[in-house]
Amino acid sequence: MNSNPFAPRLEERNDRLNAIDDELHRLRAELDWYGQFDRLAVMRKAADADAAAKQASLTVSSLEAALVVTSRDYHRARDAAKIGINLLRVFDATRLAAAEDRDALLKKLGMDKNALAEATGARDQLLERSVTYRSDLQRFSACEPSEVNAAISRLEAERAEHDAEFNRLTAASTALDSTLVEPLKALSEAQRELSARQEKLKRAREIERRFAAADTSRDRAMLHEEARRYLGVDSPRVFLRDSRSSVASLERAVAKRQWRVATEVRRALVAYDARAIIIDGSNLCHDGQSFVGLEPLKAIVPALAGRYDVTVIFDATIERTFAASTLRKQLADVRVHVAPDKQAADESILDAATEPGTYVISGDKYRDFGDRSAVRDGRVIRPEILRSRVSVRDLGLVNVAFQR
Repeated sequence: MNSNPFAPRLEERNDRLNAIDDELHRLRAELDWYGQFDRLAVMRKAADADAAAKQASLTVSSLEAALVVTSRDYHRARDAAKIGINLLRVFDATRLAAAEDRDALLKKLGMDKNALAEATGARDQLLERSVTYRSDLQRFSACEPSEVNAAISRLEAERAEHDAEFNRLTAASTALDSTLVEPLKALSEAQRELSARQEKLKRAREIERRFAAADTSRDRAMLHEEARRYLGVDSPRVFLRDSRSSVASLERAVAKRQWRVATEVRRALVAYDARAIIIDGSNLCHDGQSFVGLEPLKAIVPALAGRYDVTVIFDATIERTFAASTLRKQLADVRVHVAPDKQAADESILDAATEPGTYVISGDKYRDFGDRSAVRDGRVIRPEILRSRVSVRDLGLVNVAFQR
C-alpha cells in the first residue's frame, strides 16, 4: 500500500531537475564551443571546401561524359563481335578484332565506373564538409553569449527553487512515512483479520449448505468434524450467528484505521501545501455555546503568523463588543478585516482563499458556497474549542491554552 501522496510529487520534481540539468549542460557546452570556435579559420576551410567541391564536380562531369563514350563504344564492339547465324563468322578476322575491342572496352567500362564512383564520393564528401562549415558559421552567428548566459542564470535560479522544494518534499515524505508506520501496520492487521473472518464465513456457509443436503448421520458427523477443524465449533450455523457482531466490529476497526491513515495524510498535505491562512474571526470567538471573545484567536494567531500569511475576517456583529481599532491592536501580527454582515464575511473569507495554498479556519461548513474552490477542494479546516483550550489539528496546533 502506497499511502504517501508526496511520491508522485517527488518524481515530478526530480524529472524537472533532470530536464534543467540537461538544458544547463547543453547551454554550457554551447558557450564552450562558441569560445573555442575560430571563425576566420572555418571561413577559409569553407572556401577551400567549396573550391575543391567545384573542381570535383568538374571531374565528375568529365568522367560521366567519358563513361558515356566508353559505354557507346562497348555496345558497338559487342554488336560487331556477335557471330549471328553465319557460323563462318567464328573465324572472321574483323569479328575477332571486334571481340578484342569489346573485351578491352568492357574492362575500361568497369574502370571508368569505379573512377566515377570514387570521384562522386569525393565530391559528396567535400559538399558535406562545406555544408558542415556553413552550418557551424551560421550557428556561430546566431549564438548570443549574453543571451545564453542569461538563460543559464534563469535556469540556475529555477533549479535552486526546485532543489529547495525537492528537499522540502523529501523531508515531508520521510516524516509522513515515519508517521504512517504504525497506523498502516494496524490497518494491515485489521484487514487481514477481517479477510480471514470473511473467508471462514464463506467456508461456514458452504458447510451449512452441505449439511442441508446430507443424507446420512455419517455425512453429518464428517461435516461436524470439518466445522470443528476449520471453524472451531461443531455447528456452522452457530459460527455464522456468532460472527455477525465480530465481522461488524472488524469492519468498524478497519474503517477507523483507514480514517486514521487518511487523517495523517491530509494533515501532512495541509502542513506542506499551506502558505496562507484566512481565519473566520467571528467563528473563533465562540465555543459553540457561548461567546468567549478574542482569547482563542490571541492564543493561536502568533503561532500561525510565524509560519503563514494570516488574515482574520470578522462580520460586523463583532463591533458590538470590540471596535475595529481594538481588533487590530489585539491581533497586531496579522491583517484584520471587518465585513458589513455575516453573508459578506463568508464571501470575503472564501474570496480570499481562491489560491491552492490558502486555507480557511472556520467551524462553518459553508453549505451555500459549495462552488467556491476552498470548499470544493477541502481547504476548510475546522477548529475545536474545548473549555479553555483551542486546537487546529490539521496545522499541528493542539490544546493551546487561553484565558476565558
